[in-house]
Amino acid sequence: DESGLKDALAEGGYVMLTQDITLTSAQTISKDTTLDLNGCKLTVTSNGDEDGNTAGLTVKSGVTATITDSKEIGEIKNNDSNYVLCNEGTMILSGGVQITAFSTDSGAVGNFGNLTVENASVKGGRFSFSNGGDSILVVNDGHFETESTYGAVYGNTDTNITLNGGTFTAENSKTAVEMASGNLVVKEGAVLTVSSDAEAGDVFKFTDAASST
Repeated sequence: DESGLKDALAEGGYVMLTQDITLTSAQTISKDTTLDLNGCKLTVTSNGDEDGNTAGLTVKSGVTATITDSKEIGEIKNNDSNYVLCNEGTMILSGGVQITAFSTDSGAVGNFGNLTVENASVKGGRFSFSNGGDSILVVNDGHFETESTYGAVYGNTDTNITLNGGTFTAENSKTAVEMASGNLVVKEGAVLTVSSDAEAGDVFKFTDAASST
């Protein structure tokens, strides 16, 4: 239940859901944790907590958290306008875990640390991933889709982004990746889909402070 999950997240270690749970307050992960959705759904309905964390789940600096799903059908979703997940430490998304945002006011996943996506599905949000604060994002596989007019991935403040694989879909945007600052590497395994009226030069949007390789 909600109380049990809160206690388990506070304790850290291996945490596995055994039923669908709704959290009525945002939660902070302050100890190394593996959260296994185990095919269940985790819904966060809060706009934040007393410490000012506005994401559904926030991984704090210095902490390593793996969010996975041993049955590949589990989902985390946030019903408000903030991040579903916010990473300030080290986060790994694996096991095909599904992240769903119902608002385009904020990115689905905010990354301000080191985020590795082994295999995940991220749907919704202003961007699938919003990155800043000298962060690192490495995506190896998964499906990432937004209906916003902004794109699938955003990088700022000296972000380093590497897209080794995965499908990135932003059919209402001409741009798949927007880089205000930092460096972007896109490998052949990554597939990018944008609006039908886009031209080749629209797919990646850079400012003077960003670069690509």
